[in-house]
Amino acid sequence: MITEHTATGVDLTDLAKSMELAVPTTIEQQDQNSINALGLYTGATFDKEFTRMMVDSHQKAVTLFSQAGSKTGVPAADLRHFAERKTPALQQHLKEAQALQTSVQ
Repeated sequence: MITEHTATGVDLTDLAKSMELAVPTTIEQQDQNSINALGLYTGATFDKEFTRMMVDSHQKAVTLFSQAGSKTGVPAADLRHFAERKTPALQQHLKEAQALQTSVQ
């Protein structure tokens, strides 16, 4: 999953730059706060909170990419096709995250 996420990030950055779009260099503050909050947890509590975050973030990504990749999605064809190609992998990652979440409950 990490390898796919890294490759997707690189591919998306390259695509955005080729389209002369700005690429953020930091994550959103809300996401950073969530990551920082993980440091407050240990053991089973950490596992539950981490897997909850994984499921939530993958659900958001699947929604975003599904919408962007749809026929009425983003106007830029290259971005729309990118989102369309990546959605199945994100859906699989969501299933994996949900399975992991179930296993730590």
